[in-house]
Amino acid sequence: MAAIAIDAESCKRRLERLFAVWDHMFDKPGSSFHGVEAISVISGKSSDEASEGKTSAVHLWLLGYDFPDTLMVLTRKRDVYFLTKAKKLAHLNQIKTTLDGVHLLTSSPEDNPANFKTIVDALKGDDENGVSMEERRVGVITKETHEGSFASDWQQQLEQSGVPQTPINEGLSLVMCVKEECERESIKKASQVSCSIYKDVLVDMIEDTLDKEVKKTHKDIAAKADNSIESDKITKRWKEKFAIDKDDIDVAFTTVQSGGKYELKASSEPTKDNLCLTGGCLIVGCGAKYKEYNSAIIRTLIVNPTAEQKDMYTVLTQAFDALVKALRPGAKFRDVYEAARQVVVNKSPALETHFVKSVGSCLGIEFRDSAFTLNGKSDKTVLPGMAFSVQVGLSDMKPKRGKGDMYAIWITDTLVVPLPDKPQPSDTDMVNGDGGGGAAGGGGAGHDDLLVRCLVQDEEVMAEASKLEPVVLTASQKRSLQANSYELEEEEAEDEEDERRAARPSDGKKGNKKKDKKGATGGDGPAVSASVLKNADTVVMSQRLRTRKGELNEEESKEIERKQQELRFKKLQAIRDRFQNGEGEGAGAKKVSVRKMSSITTYQDAGSLPREVERRPNKILLDGDREAVLVPLGGTHVPFHVSTIKNVSCVAEEGKKHSLRINFQVPGSMGQTFKADENPLPDLSDSNSLFIKELVYRTEDERAMNETFRRMKELIKKVKAKQTLEDQKRDLVEQATLQINRSGKSRPILKELMVRPNVSGSRKVIGNLEAHLNGLRFSAARASENVDIIYANIKHMILQPCVKDLIVLIHFHLHNPIMVGKKKTFDVQFFREVGSQADDLDMRRGGRSGYDPDEIAEEEREQRQKKDLNDKFQRFAKDVESLTEKEFDMPYRELAFTGVPNKSNVTILPTVNCLVHLTEWPPFVLTLEDIEIVSFERVMHGLKNFDMVFVFEDYAKAPKKIDSIPTENLDTLKKWLNELDIVWYEGKQNLNWPNILKTIKDDVEGFVEQGGFDYFLGEEDESEEDDDDEEEDEYKDEEDESAEEEDESSDDDESLAEESDESDFQDLDSDEEEGKDWDELEAEAAKEDKKKRELEDQPASRHKRKRK
Repeated sequence: MAAIAIDAESCKRRLERLFAVWDHMFDKPGSSFHGVEAISVISGKSSDEASEGKTSAVHLWLLGYDFPDTLMVLTRKRDVYFLTKAKKLAHLNQIKTTLDGVHLLTSSPEDNPANFKTIVDALKGDDENGVSMEERRVGVITKETHEGSFASDWQQQLEQSGVPQTPINEGLSLVMCVKEECERESIKKASQVSCSIYKDVLVDMIEDTLDKEVKKTHKDIAAKADNSIESDKITKRWKEKFAIDKDDIDVAFTTVQSGGKYELKASSEPTKDNLCLTGGCLIVGCGAKYKEYNSAIIRTLIVNPTAEQKDMYTVLTQAFDALVKALRPGAKFRDVYEAARQVVVNKSPALETHFVKSVGSCLGIEFRDSAFTLNGKSDKTVLPGMAFSVQVGLSDMKPKRGKGDMYAIWITDTLVVPLPDKPQPSDTDMVNGDGGGGAAGGGGAGHDDLLVRCLVQDEEVMAEASKLEPVVLTASQKRSLQANSYELEEEEAEDEEDERRAARPSDGKKGNKKKDKKGATGGDGPAVSASVLKNADTVVMSQRLRTRKGELNEEESKEIERKQQELRFKKLQAIRDRFQNGEGEGAGAKKVSVRKMSSITTYQDAGSLPREVERRPNKILLDGDREAVLVPLGGTHVPFHVSTIKNVSCVAEEGKKHSLRINFQVPGSMGQTFKADENPLPDLSDSNSLFIKELVYRTEDERAMNETFRRMKELIKKVKAKQTLEDQKRDLVEQATLQINRSGKSRPILKELMVRPNVSGSRKVIGNLEAHLNGLRFSAARASENVDIIYANIKHMILQPCVKDLIVLIHFHLHNPIMVGKKKTFDVQFFREVGSQADDLDMRRGGRSGYDPDEIAEEEREQRQKKDLNDKFQRFAKDVESLTEKEFDMPYRELAFTGVPNKSNVTILPTVNCLVHLTEWPPFVLTLEDIEIVSFERVMHGLKNFDMVFVFEDYAKAPKKIDSIPTENLDTLKKWLNELDIVWYEGKQNLNWPNILKTIKDDVEGFVEQGGFDYFLGEEDESEEDDDDEEEDEYKDEEDESAEEEDESSDDDESLAEESDESDFQDLDSDEEEGKDWDELEAEAAKEDKKKRELEDQPASRHKRKRK
């Protein structure tokens, strides 16, 4: 509470207004303030229920903050008592210097009895006002329950005092219902937020659901709206457009209803039923709060409206217009209700039972003030400066003709009744009358004086205000039927559809879509499908989902080839521009940092050697702290750093001796712990320099030798691991600190997850994944096993539900690597296993029936578990999306294909931004926007599979290759890449891409001048195709000739058989007589191989792909 700053001037101004109205109505029977000498406002412990009551509203209205466990007592003498704990009093002390008569009392169990007595004596008052003790009353807030001993002790003390109590709720509501200028501005901004959430979140999601015909629950759609205030992207737009601070916004309610089940209450919770896609009424709305001031907007979207529904909607819009017209200062609440009801009854008396019982209520800090409700019984008066949420609705409507679900129509808006210009105070102004009106006047004439005159219903002010019309703050979202109805048209036959499109005037709609958004008369509203397509990715995916595997027809092939030619030309231009700007060579290959041996120091001098060298002069010693091996040489110990040792070995020799051989790094060996381009050995400045290559020690003590060997190997292993960890950490980019969400709101969380890569070696670590303000944290049992991921470092977020796999997972591919345990990784994955990961073969051998009830129940339980986990992961993903501008990708299984990206044959799944395989580890994640070209290799007639190579724009990165892709996926992949505007080539041979890229980087200008990738990846020459055709023709001619010979010789089968037998034996004899030995055969084979190599090296070789 250290940041609390109370607006003392506002508190003073509002208290003086309260006292002025209190004094004016003190002597009026029937008024809430009649005979009230003091007002008691007690708050108990903090709770959700208490934060929505009248007590909380009074605190927020006066102080700007809600103070739990606090007693506030106001007296007609202008005394204000606060009884609360010392920390809260420190904040309340801000108003003591501005207001007179403020008494701050410290609450404690010991002092409270005396404090209660002091306050009770003050609220009893005296006889100065001419009111007897029996007539004096204390105004209290009723219909609220306060938790805690502090509140109960005060209520008990008040009961024992004998002072009569009277409800003061209505009087406090009256004073707060006429809004100051700043309050009306807050309601206006809250209305702007409500309209934005309604239009940009709720309606967009519903239109998207209708357009794609996917299943989404009411609860999921509402949750997206609730979480929109956490989106930096959305709140940034609000700040720029409406000057609204994110910290001042909250969502009061969200309602989404469809499918025949309706409840016309803002407090109704969205259900888990799916949004109705077939037609009917969709009730959609929300309420936002800005600086604790409420607003509301609700509309009914009618899908495929019937004539009856259109008629009812029109009636309600007319009733709404009548309501707004009647809502003028001076009108009675019941008359406003009657104006709207009469429109509905005139249409049909039977509709009265379906019409709402209230057409709204006053609105402010409280969303609904029960004391000021627009119903048929209220005799309250509409005052200038009031704010309302007004509504009209019909519920439980049953279609008159035919079958159909029940439907309802509900329209709600936020409006304010304007204040008149500030007239001069009248002679009979109650503010300047008896009873302390001067205090109110001291609050300042002008605006505050005008509010008081409105509250006491000054005739001049009311007459002036009655000429003004209410202002609907949510009018930007139209109420008309045309703006809120959807026609979902089924596709007709192609020829009829073409005729209908040709006959219809051009209106910008997508002719091949199933849904159009129209008005009631078939107006020219925008197409739903076009309005929900956010970017080109959505267009691509909508087409992608309709693709089926199969060969390309001639037209498709020509279209793809035409587009590829355009893309290749554009790619060549892009490559030229990129290299001219110096952006094409990439970052270059990263070299492993090497520790020069000349910089390695174990001991500064002989004095720093361990004392053990004196006690054990002939022993090999190890110093783990200094990472050194001390070996005896010439009667003294010589230390060698472990990194200078290449390897060690221990062998048993003849007899009883055992030898330990230590091999060192020497020039030319380059066998250090890490291979690198940099030489780790010192430079040889002197040609006579000597290096120790190896040392051999022998002993008969086998146990001691083995122990030394074991310890030396462990030390070498430890130093290598340390150096590996240092190298991994050296190029890590420092991440921002995770900002923990401590707002008190429930954080998005997924429980009992496993993480990959493993945090702790081979041991599986289970923990929870929580979303915070700027990142996520995986929390395990040990704090050292926590993993933090910052949103800004996430490149791709992928959610893969459990469909045909045994896990459901969330995968994060990062811009910069992080350390997970002791591993540096670009990929972090959190998953849950679903069902059994093993199959019981005994059950199979046992011949269990397929109708075994236990097995069926187990399968059903596994299906439920899958659905439940998928729902949890999807909800978590939506919550995370609301905290960051990034969105989750989901794999499209319709485009799945198999291949070998690493070592095993797996299923590769495309997403909007990636190509992934995530089920097995290590994962395969390829970003599509980084691709320069794709090369299909080993594409030949007769082969069942081919390879696909991805070349990146950064030529320093090694290309990625997926092997053994089934040939039936080739055409589908071509179409998919074509839709993504990715250039691809096709060839028969595997290419050496590292050498190709190296050649390109050495002579970029020559590469571009020769046509770029087309030079060596382009299609085969026409001459080669002609050669192939000639060979095929010759083959066909030979077949024809052989067929003719068979026909001519068919008459003499018997003699032919005899001749063939004889000739076979003759051939065998000749082979045996004239057979060649192995040397001759090998010489011939070598000669043939040489000819083949020469043919392959020729420029016109058929195996080499050339520029067209």
